[in-house]
Amino acid sequence: MKNRMDFRLMAILISMALTVPIVGCKRNSASEKQGGTQVAARDRKEVVAESDPYFFITEKELSIPVEKDRKVVYADLGECRFVGDQVFVSYMLFYETEGEPEGVSGRVLFDKEGKLLMDLSSKADSKERIEKIIEDNSHELYAITFELSEFTYSIQKLNQDGSLGEKRKIPAEIDEESEVLFLPDGNLMIANMGEVSIVAPDGTISGSSSQEEFMGWVFIQDGKYYGGCNHYSPEDWDESYTYIRQIDPKTGELKGEKIRCGDLSHISRGMDRSYLITEGEITKVDLLDLSKNQVVFSWNDTDYDSARILDTKVSSDQEFYFIEESGNAESEENDDPRVELKLLRAVRAEKNPNAGKKIILVGAFEQDVNIRRHVIRYNLDPDSSCRVELYYYSLNDVSASSGLDMEKRVAEKMSLDLLSGNGPDILMNASWLSRFNSDEVLVDLNTLIDSTDGTGLDRNEYLDSVFRASEQDGKLYHLPLTFYVRGWAANRELLGDTSSYTYTQFVDACGKLPEDVSVFTESPYNDLLSLLPVSEFVDYEKGQVHFEDPEFQQLLELVRKYGSPRTHEQLAKDMEEERN
Repeated sequence: MKNRMDFRLMAILISMALTVPIVGCKRNSASEKQGGTQVAARDRKEVVAESDPYFFITEKELSIPVEKDRKVVYADLGECRFVGDQVFVSYMLFYETEGEPEGVSGRVLFDKEGKLLMDLSSKADSKERIEKIIEDNSHELYAITFELSEFTYSIQKLNQDGSLGEKRKIPAEIDEESEVLFLPDGNLMIANMGEVSIVAPDGTISGSSSQEEFMGWVFIQDGKYYGGCNHYSPEDWDESYTYIRQIDPKTGELKGEKIRCGDLSHISRGMDRSYLITEGEITKVDLLDLSKNQVVFSWNDTDYDSARILDTKVSSDQEFYFIEESGNAESEENDDPRVELKLLRAVRAEKNPNAGKKIILVGAFEQDVNIRRHVIRYNLDPDSSCRVELYYYSLNDVSASSGLDMEKRVAEKMSLDLLSGNGPDILMNASWLSRFNSDEVLVDLNTLIDSTDGTGLDRNEYLDSVFRASEQDGKLYHLPLTFYVRGWAANRELLGDTSSYTYTQFVDACGKLPEDVSVFTESPYNDLLSLLPVSEFVDYEKGQVHFEDPEFQQLLELVRKYGSPRTHEQLAKDMEEERN
């Protein structure tokens, strides 16, 4: 923790990898590998090869049309996504007037070169507006329009000159979140939260079904349609999970077995295949057999900041397109607000320009924008003799069906990776996994900080007391980049002027409080337990626990006395009922 956290600390950590065979995590030799299967998403490599993928990225600005000689005072981006090879953008511009700003909505379509194809704002008359643009199985474009006077929806072919074809009524509600698909028999499948409708060419509903757990997501694989669902258990989060079920394209009914899977919100539907789109990479997904998943693109194979990507299109394993929001239109401090978008094209290079560089793998529980930006700066430095790659464990776990399940799986996966010898060189944001705090897994970073060969740190430039507070038995396994202090503030008039308490003294003092005074807000047992130093009773290095320790028993008594058996959901429900 430096007085001012900057790029230098990250660079020093990375450079340590070049002076010693280890950075933060120890590597076992091949003869020391544990049993089990290495489960990393990609094979671990030590050096970049010429044949390894690298993608060059080019940018094209997507220019939103603005009325001449008028000042925009506020801009708001609506829907922004790929429709086939085109980019569809909806937005609102607020122009300055003598009174209240005048809001004007817009809908435009760009080609994959960033050229404005058509301004759809003027293609529909004042009685209707275009809600969505979709693509049929022959890659023809269609517009979903909403008639304001009748409150009805229609679908019309969008011709190349921007004109709209014959109307086909749709007796179903459609919004930006709706899924509208053309079926091989000419029917339409319309999916909304909790409902699937099949619309015949004559505009009648030929089939429909309702299911409370259906999230409105439709995926296609091997010519079959699957609906994404979420089973939510308010009584027990561990019993909540996501799953898919096959959709009958004739009736819209969700049928067959429930196939459990992980978070579906990051999965993008292709024509006959789905892709898991995360901040780290793009994976071709087999929803029925996750062992067949294949990474087709990684941001590690570029030097571009992906933090503001809005949508992705997979053209092939060699070419990808992205839409990036490059400006902040909603900032009140922005004197020139506008919708600023870029169309990015990523093309695989014939040879990797970083061939020969040593690879340093940084593993993190979840995506961190600041880490990514520091890594990009380091990789772009021509004097850097190694290549840093990031691996986000939580983003690459598509089989966990709940948040708690994912944390457990991530911890197990990290352990397997590290013990196998193929894990990360550096762990970021993983200090909560106390099981790794041992010389068998991690390096004592004090030995690197205090190195006298010119690669160490000057402790006077940092808050060394924070480093020392992070030590375990005099060893520093996790170097904090930021810190906060967690504790309780006490009213001296009620509890006295005591600077410290034993558990017994604390309970006795709390017992003397008036009935209308509470020490803690009502919290589930686990929440209260997490605030207390439970890790002090676990020796991960020796694989021992000390739950029979009298002090731990006192800690449990404290939790039982002041914790609550009610879950977060039960507490929230009761609070809502009290308000009403």
